[in-house]
Amino acid sequence: MKKIGFVLLIGLLIACGDTQSQEGSPESESEQTEQNQESEKAAAENSNSSEEIEIEIDMEMPQVATYAWISEDSGIGWLSFYAIIENTGNTPFSMEESSVTYYNKEDEVIAVSATGIDVVPSIIQPGEQAYVSVYEQLGEESPENFKSAELSPAPVTVDYELEEVSTETSLQDVAVTGTFTEEIDPDMIEMSSALFDKDDQLLGILDAGQITAKSFELFDPPFPDEAKDAIDHEKTKAYR
Repeated sequence: MKKIGFVLLIGLLIACGDTQSQEGSPESESEQTEQNQESEKAAAENSNSSEEIEIEIDMEMPQVATYAWISEDSGIGWLSFYAIIENTGNTPFSMEESSVTYYNKEDEVIAVSATGIDVVPSIIQPGEQAYVSVYEQLGEESPENFKSAELSPAPVTVDYELEEVSTETSLQDVAVTGTFTEEIDPDMIEMSSALFDKDDQLLGILDAGQITAKSFELFDPPFPDEAKDAIDHEKTKAYR
């Protein structure tokens, strides 16, 4: 399990002061004037001080699956990166500005995700998990020379949350079909299905397909041929 943490420090100005009004003799008024001057000086010093409050952006990646493969159907080479990430910090964040870099066995960069990454839900609340899916064309590189893929997180704090949508699903080959338990706006929904083997190990993630107001079928991105036979079950997330 890989853990990544970020800490943001926010300075808050704290002003404090204490004023009193008393009546009495000239001596007591003189003493009071000196006390007031000291109080005003202390208040001015305190008004320029700041207290640092920590906002923790922490996340873990309990499961990651990466592939370099040639599609049996199209003959096109693909690089695939799938992950489950969990917000273990204390504030919601977005990961859509992050990127994935792919390396060969010579530790050379062979591809970088150029259009961001697909994350569902896009706003990850504390304690919540999200599905990450990224894929790029392999190009001239051989799948056998692929070494690794690395997620470069760029979390951004947010102050709102998404509403989870209930679904009923079924798994058919390398596609997840189902219905929404209530009618939704297809343009406002974000969803993906993670595919697992019989030991609940992540194999890949589907995050696109055909979505209507009442039903859906997820079958994209291209799924690695080597993992198809191991698919046992799916878990679907949907939000709006």
